[in-house]
Amino acid sequence: SYSNKLNLEQSAGQTNLFYSDTDEDQNLPELIRSKELQVDEKLGFEYSTLGFYFSGHPFDAYRNDCKYFTQYNISSLKRMMDSKKREMSMLDSKKREGYGNNNSFIDLAGLISDVKRRGNNLAFKIDDGTAMIEGIVFGEKMESLKGSIMNNQLLFLRGKLRFDSYADMWQLVIEEVSSLEELINTKANKLVIRCDPNFNPKKLQKILKSHTPGSCSVQLNYLSDVNQTKMRLGDEWKVNPTKQLRETLAEELGIDNFQFISS
Repeated sequence: SYSNKLNLEQSAGQTNLFYSDTDEDQNLPELIRSKELQVDEKLGFEYSTLGFYFSGHPFDAYRNDCKYFTQYNISSLKRMMDSKKREMSMLDSKKREGYGNNNSFIDLAGLISDVKRRGNNLAFKIDDGTAMIEGIVFGEKMESLKGSIMNNQLLFLRGKLRFDSYADMWQLVIEEVSSLEELINTKANKLVIRCDPNFNPKKLQKILKSHTPGSCSVQLNYLSDVNQTKMRLGDEWKVNPTKQLRETLAEELGIDNFQFISS
């Protein structure tokens, strides 16, 4: 509003003869800096405004943790299965039957979107920021799992791969579902924090203290210019691996400088 008013005055030639640059500076409106948005809030606003995530992906905050709980990211899994698909295409129709179905369980994690009923089945997209794959829940499982699978949720999914020759794509047939928060709260037993000579130990102490007591031990990986030292904190510093702790650490340290692991 101030800029528009100033611009209109200049366009209309209404500048006061006695008005100086100093007066202009003194009349500038006071700008109050608001608190930075939480990462998930900011990403939500980006998606609702632009139709895509711009500054990151909702799964980013869990990406490092999930390396300990899943075998693949979706991109590497699809590359592997596309290679298998090429092998399958070279087989005759009799040998090809059933070849594309994988009986071993695959663990994936990602953001759920585009959930829809498809006949007696439930279909949806799983997106971890590297690629997307379709998840499907068949009728006999749908009643027990449909309440757990909703848009914009971050989930851990266990299932078996099948190739849908009609749609010409791989699907993950879902057998088990849990939220990533629930998975980490249940399985994580160590919090690893990476820090350098610039970190503030008193601030970190305050953050950790507000989430004790817990069952998750804390290890500091201190990296200096000459070496790296690993220091395990005492049991009195064990924390609860809550979403609030994750958000605070992400805000203070950055999402790449800590991870919850199952050792």
